[in-house]
Amino acid sequence: SKERRKKFIQNVTSRTLHSYTPAKQFSPKYSKGSILSLLPIFDTLIAVYADMSVGIYKFLTSSKLGKSSYVLKMEKHRSLNRSDLSMSRKAIKRGSAAPSSMENSDSYHAVGNWSFAIFTGSTQHDNTRRRARSIRVTSSADLKKDTEANTYILSCGYWDDTVKVNSLDGLKLICSDFGGHQGPIRCLALGSGDSLLVTGGQDATCRIWVVDHPDMALALCDGYVQTSLGASNKGGSFLTLCHILWGHWHPISCIDLSSDLDVVVSGDLGGLICVHTLRRGQFIRSINVHRTRSHCAVRKIALNSHGFFAVHMEDKTLQVCTVNGVHLCISHADDTLNDMKIFSCGEMLITGGDKGHVVVRTMKDLVIQSTVDISKHGPIRCISLIPIELNASSHTFFAGSHDGTITILNDEPEVKIETNAISL
Repeated sequence: SKERRKKFIQNVTSRTLHSYTPAKQFSPKYSKGSILSLLPIFDTLIAVYADMSVGIYKFLTSSKLGKSSYVLKMEKHRSLNRSDLSMSRKAIKRGSAAPSSMENSDSYHAVGNWSFAIFTGSTQHDNTRRRARSIRVTSSADLKKDTEANTYILSCGYWDDTVKVNSLDGLKLICSDFGGHQGPIRCLALGSGDSLLVTGGQDATCRIWVVDHPDMALALCDGYVQTSLGASNKGGSFLTLCHILWGHWHPISCIDLSSDLDVVVSGDLGGLICVHTLRRGQFIRSINVHRTRSHCAVRKIALNSHGFFAVHMEDKTLQVCTVNGVHLCISHADDTLNDMKIFSCGEMLITGGDKGHVVVRTMKDLVIQSTVDISKHGPIRCISLIPIELNASSHTFFAGSHDGTITILNDEPEVKIETNAISL
């Protein structure tokens, strides 16, 4: 496994990315607006659009005459339950009359990739990982069916200031909770491989939740939360609040977490980054990455399992720091980045922004390795990776654009492509 991942790192740094845009997609015939989030689970890709409709695709690969091609097969399309409460401009009645500033990421009305996460049932997720790694899986179809039956979409950015959980099967509303946040919940992040959820609010606090795991909730929930929320924080509910994280003075703008490191990293609109422990909710330190300028908002944070995190600031700078507060490198992104993900064992960073360019950089020095121009579809709103545990194509990416188009990116040389790749 390690040898395979090492090989992938070398491939990315020596080969260019290629892009392919499947012809048959839900937008714009069924959906309105940009793609807010792309959520992959096994061979299923879930696309959340700006009108709060959800398109479910099957991701298929085929090889003909030695050449690979990718197919997105449209499965289902329907509106998310209680989408009428969303702050998304496209989901509001007469949303065109609403100010366009609502879509800016620094607005507390903004809804984007930071507002959604995918969750597979706590016990089911552990079973899926074990079964996916085992050679003795009796049927991959059974594995997919079991996984999808226990999959949920978590979302925030609603007028009632709550986090909502919808089942993937039918998009039914499972539960809705505000967790004591005073005002809108601006962003959320879900741990990989467990049931821990973190939300960030307009009230300058982050909150740690346990999703669908009563035993864990009982073990982690602190006395302050139990006292302050009382009967509204029942341990048997689907969402259970466990900790409140303090340390920020301005509204939270972005969050990321690492379950392996037991760390939460959060940024706010004032430019401050705070580091907390995940399971105990203890404050560790605050980091000001912009010592020369105050109130430069933190736009995006991406944390790897080695304790390094990439930070994108309002002034378009891109920096890498450690959770210990050490600044490692800085670069000018020359773009307003809307999403970024770390991959290849934490060694590589992939970003997408308003210019419509997908850029791959090395984490150690932020040197650009490859760039793909898909600007004909408008700004890139979200990027997602196929999970290594659930799919062998770990070097395949999805990019969602402003015009509602999904683009597939891959570093294989013999892949069917539609746009030209630019290697730097």
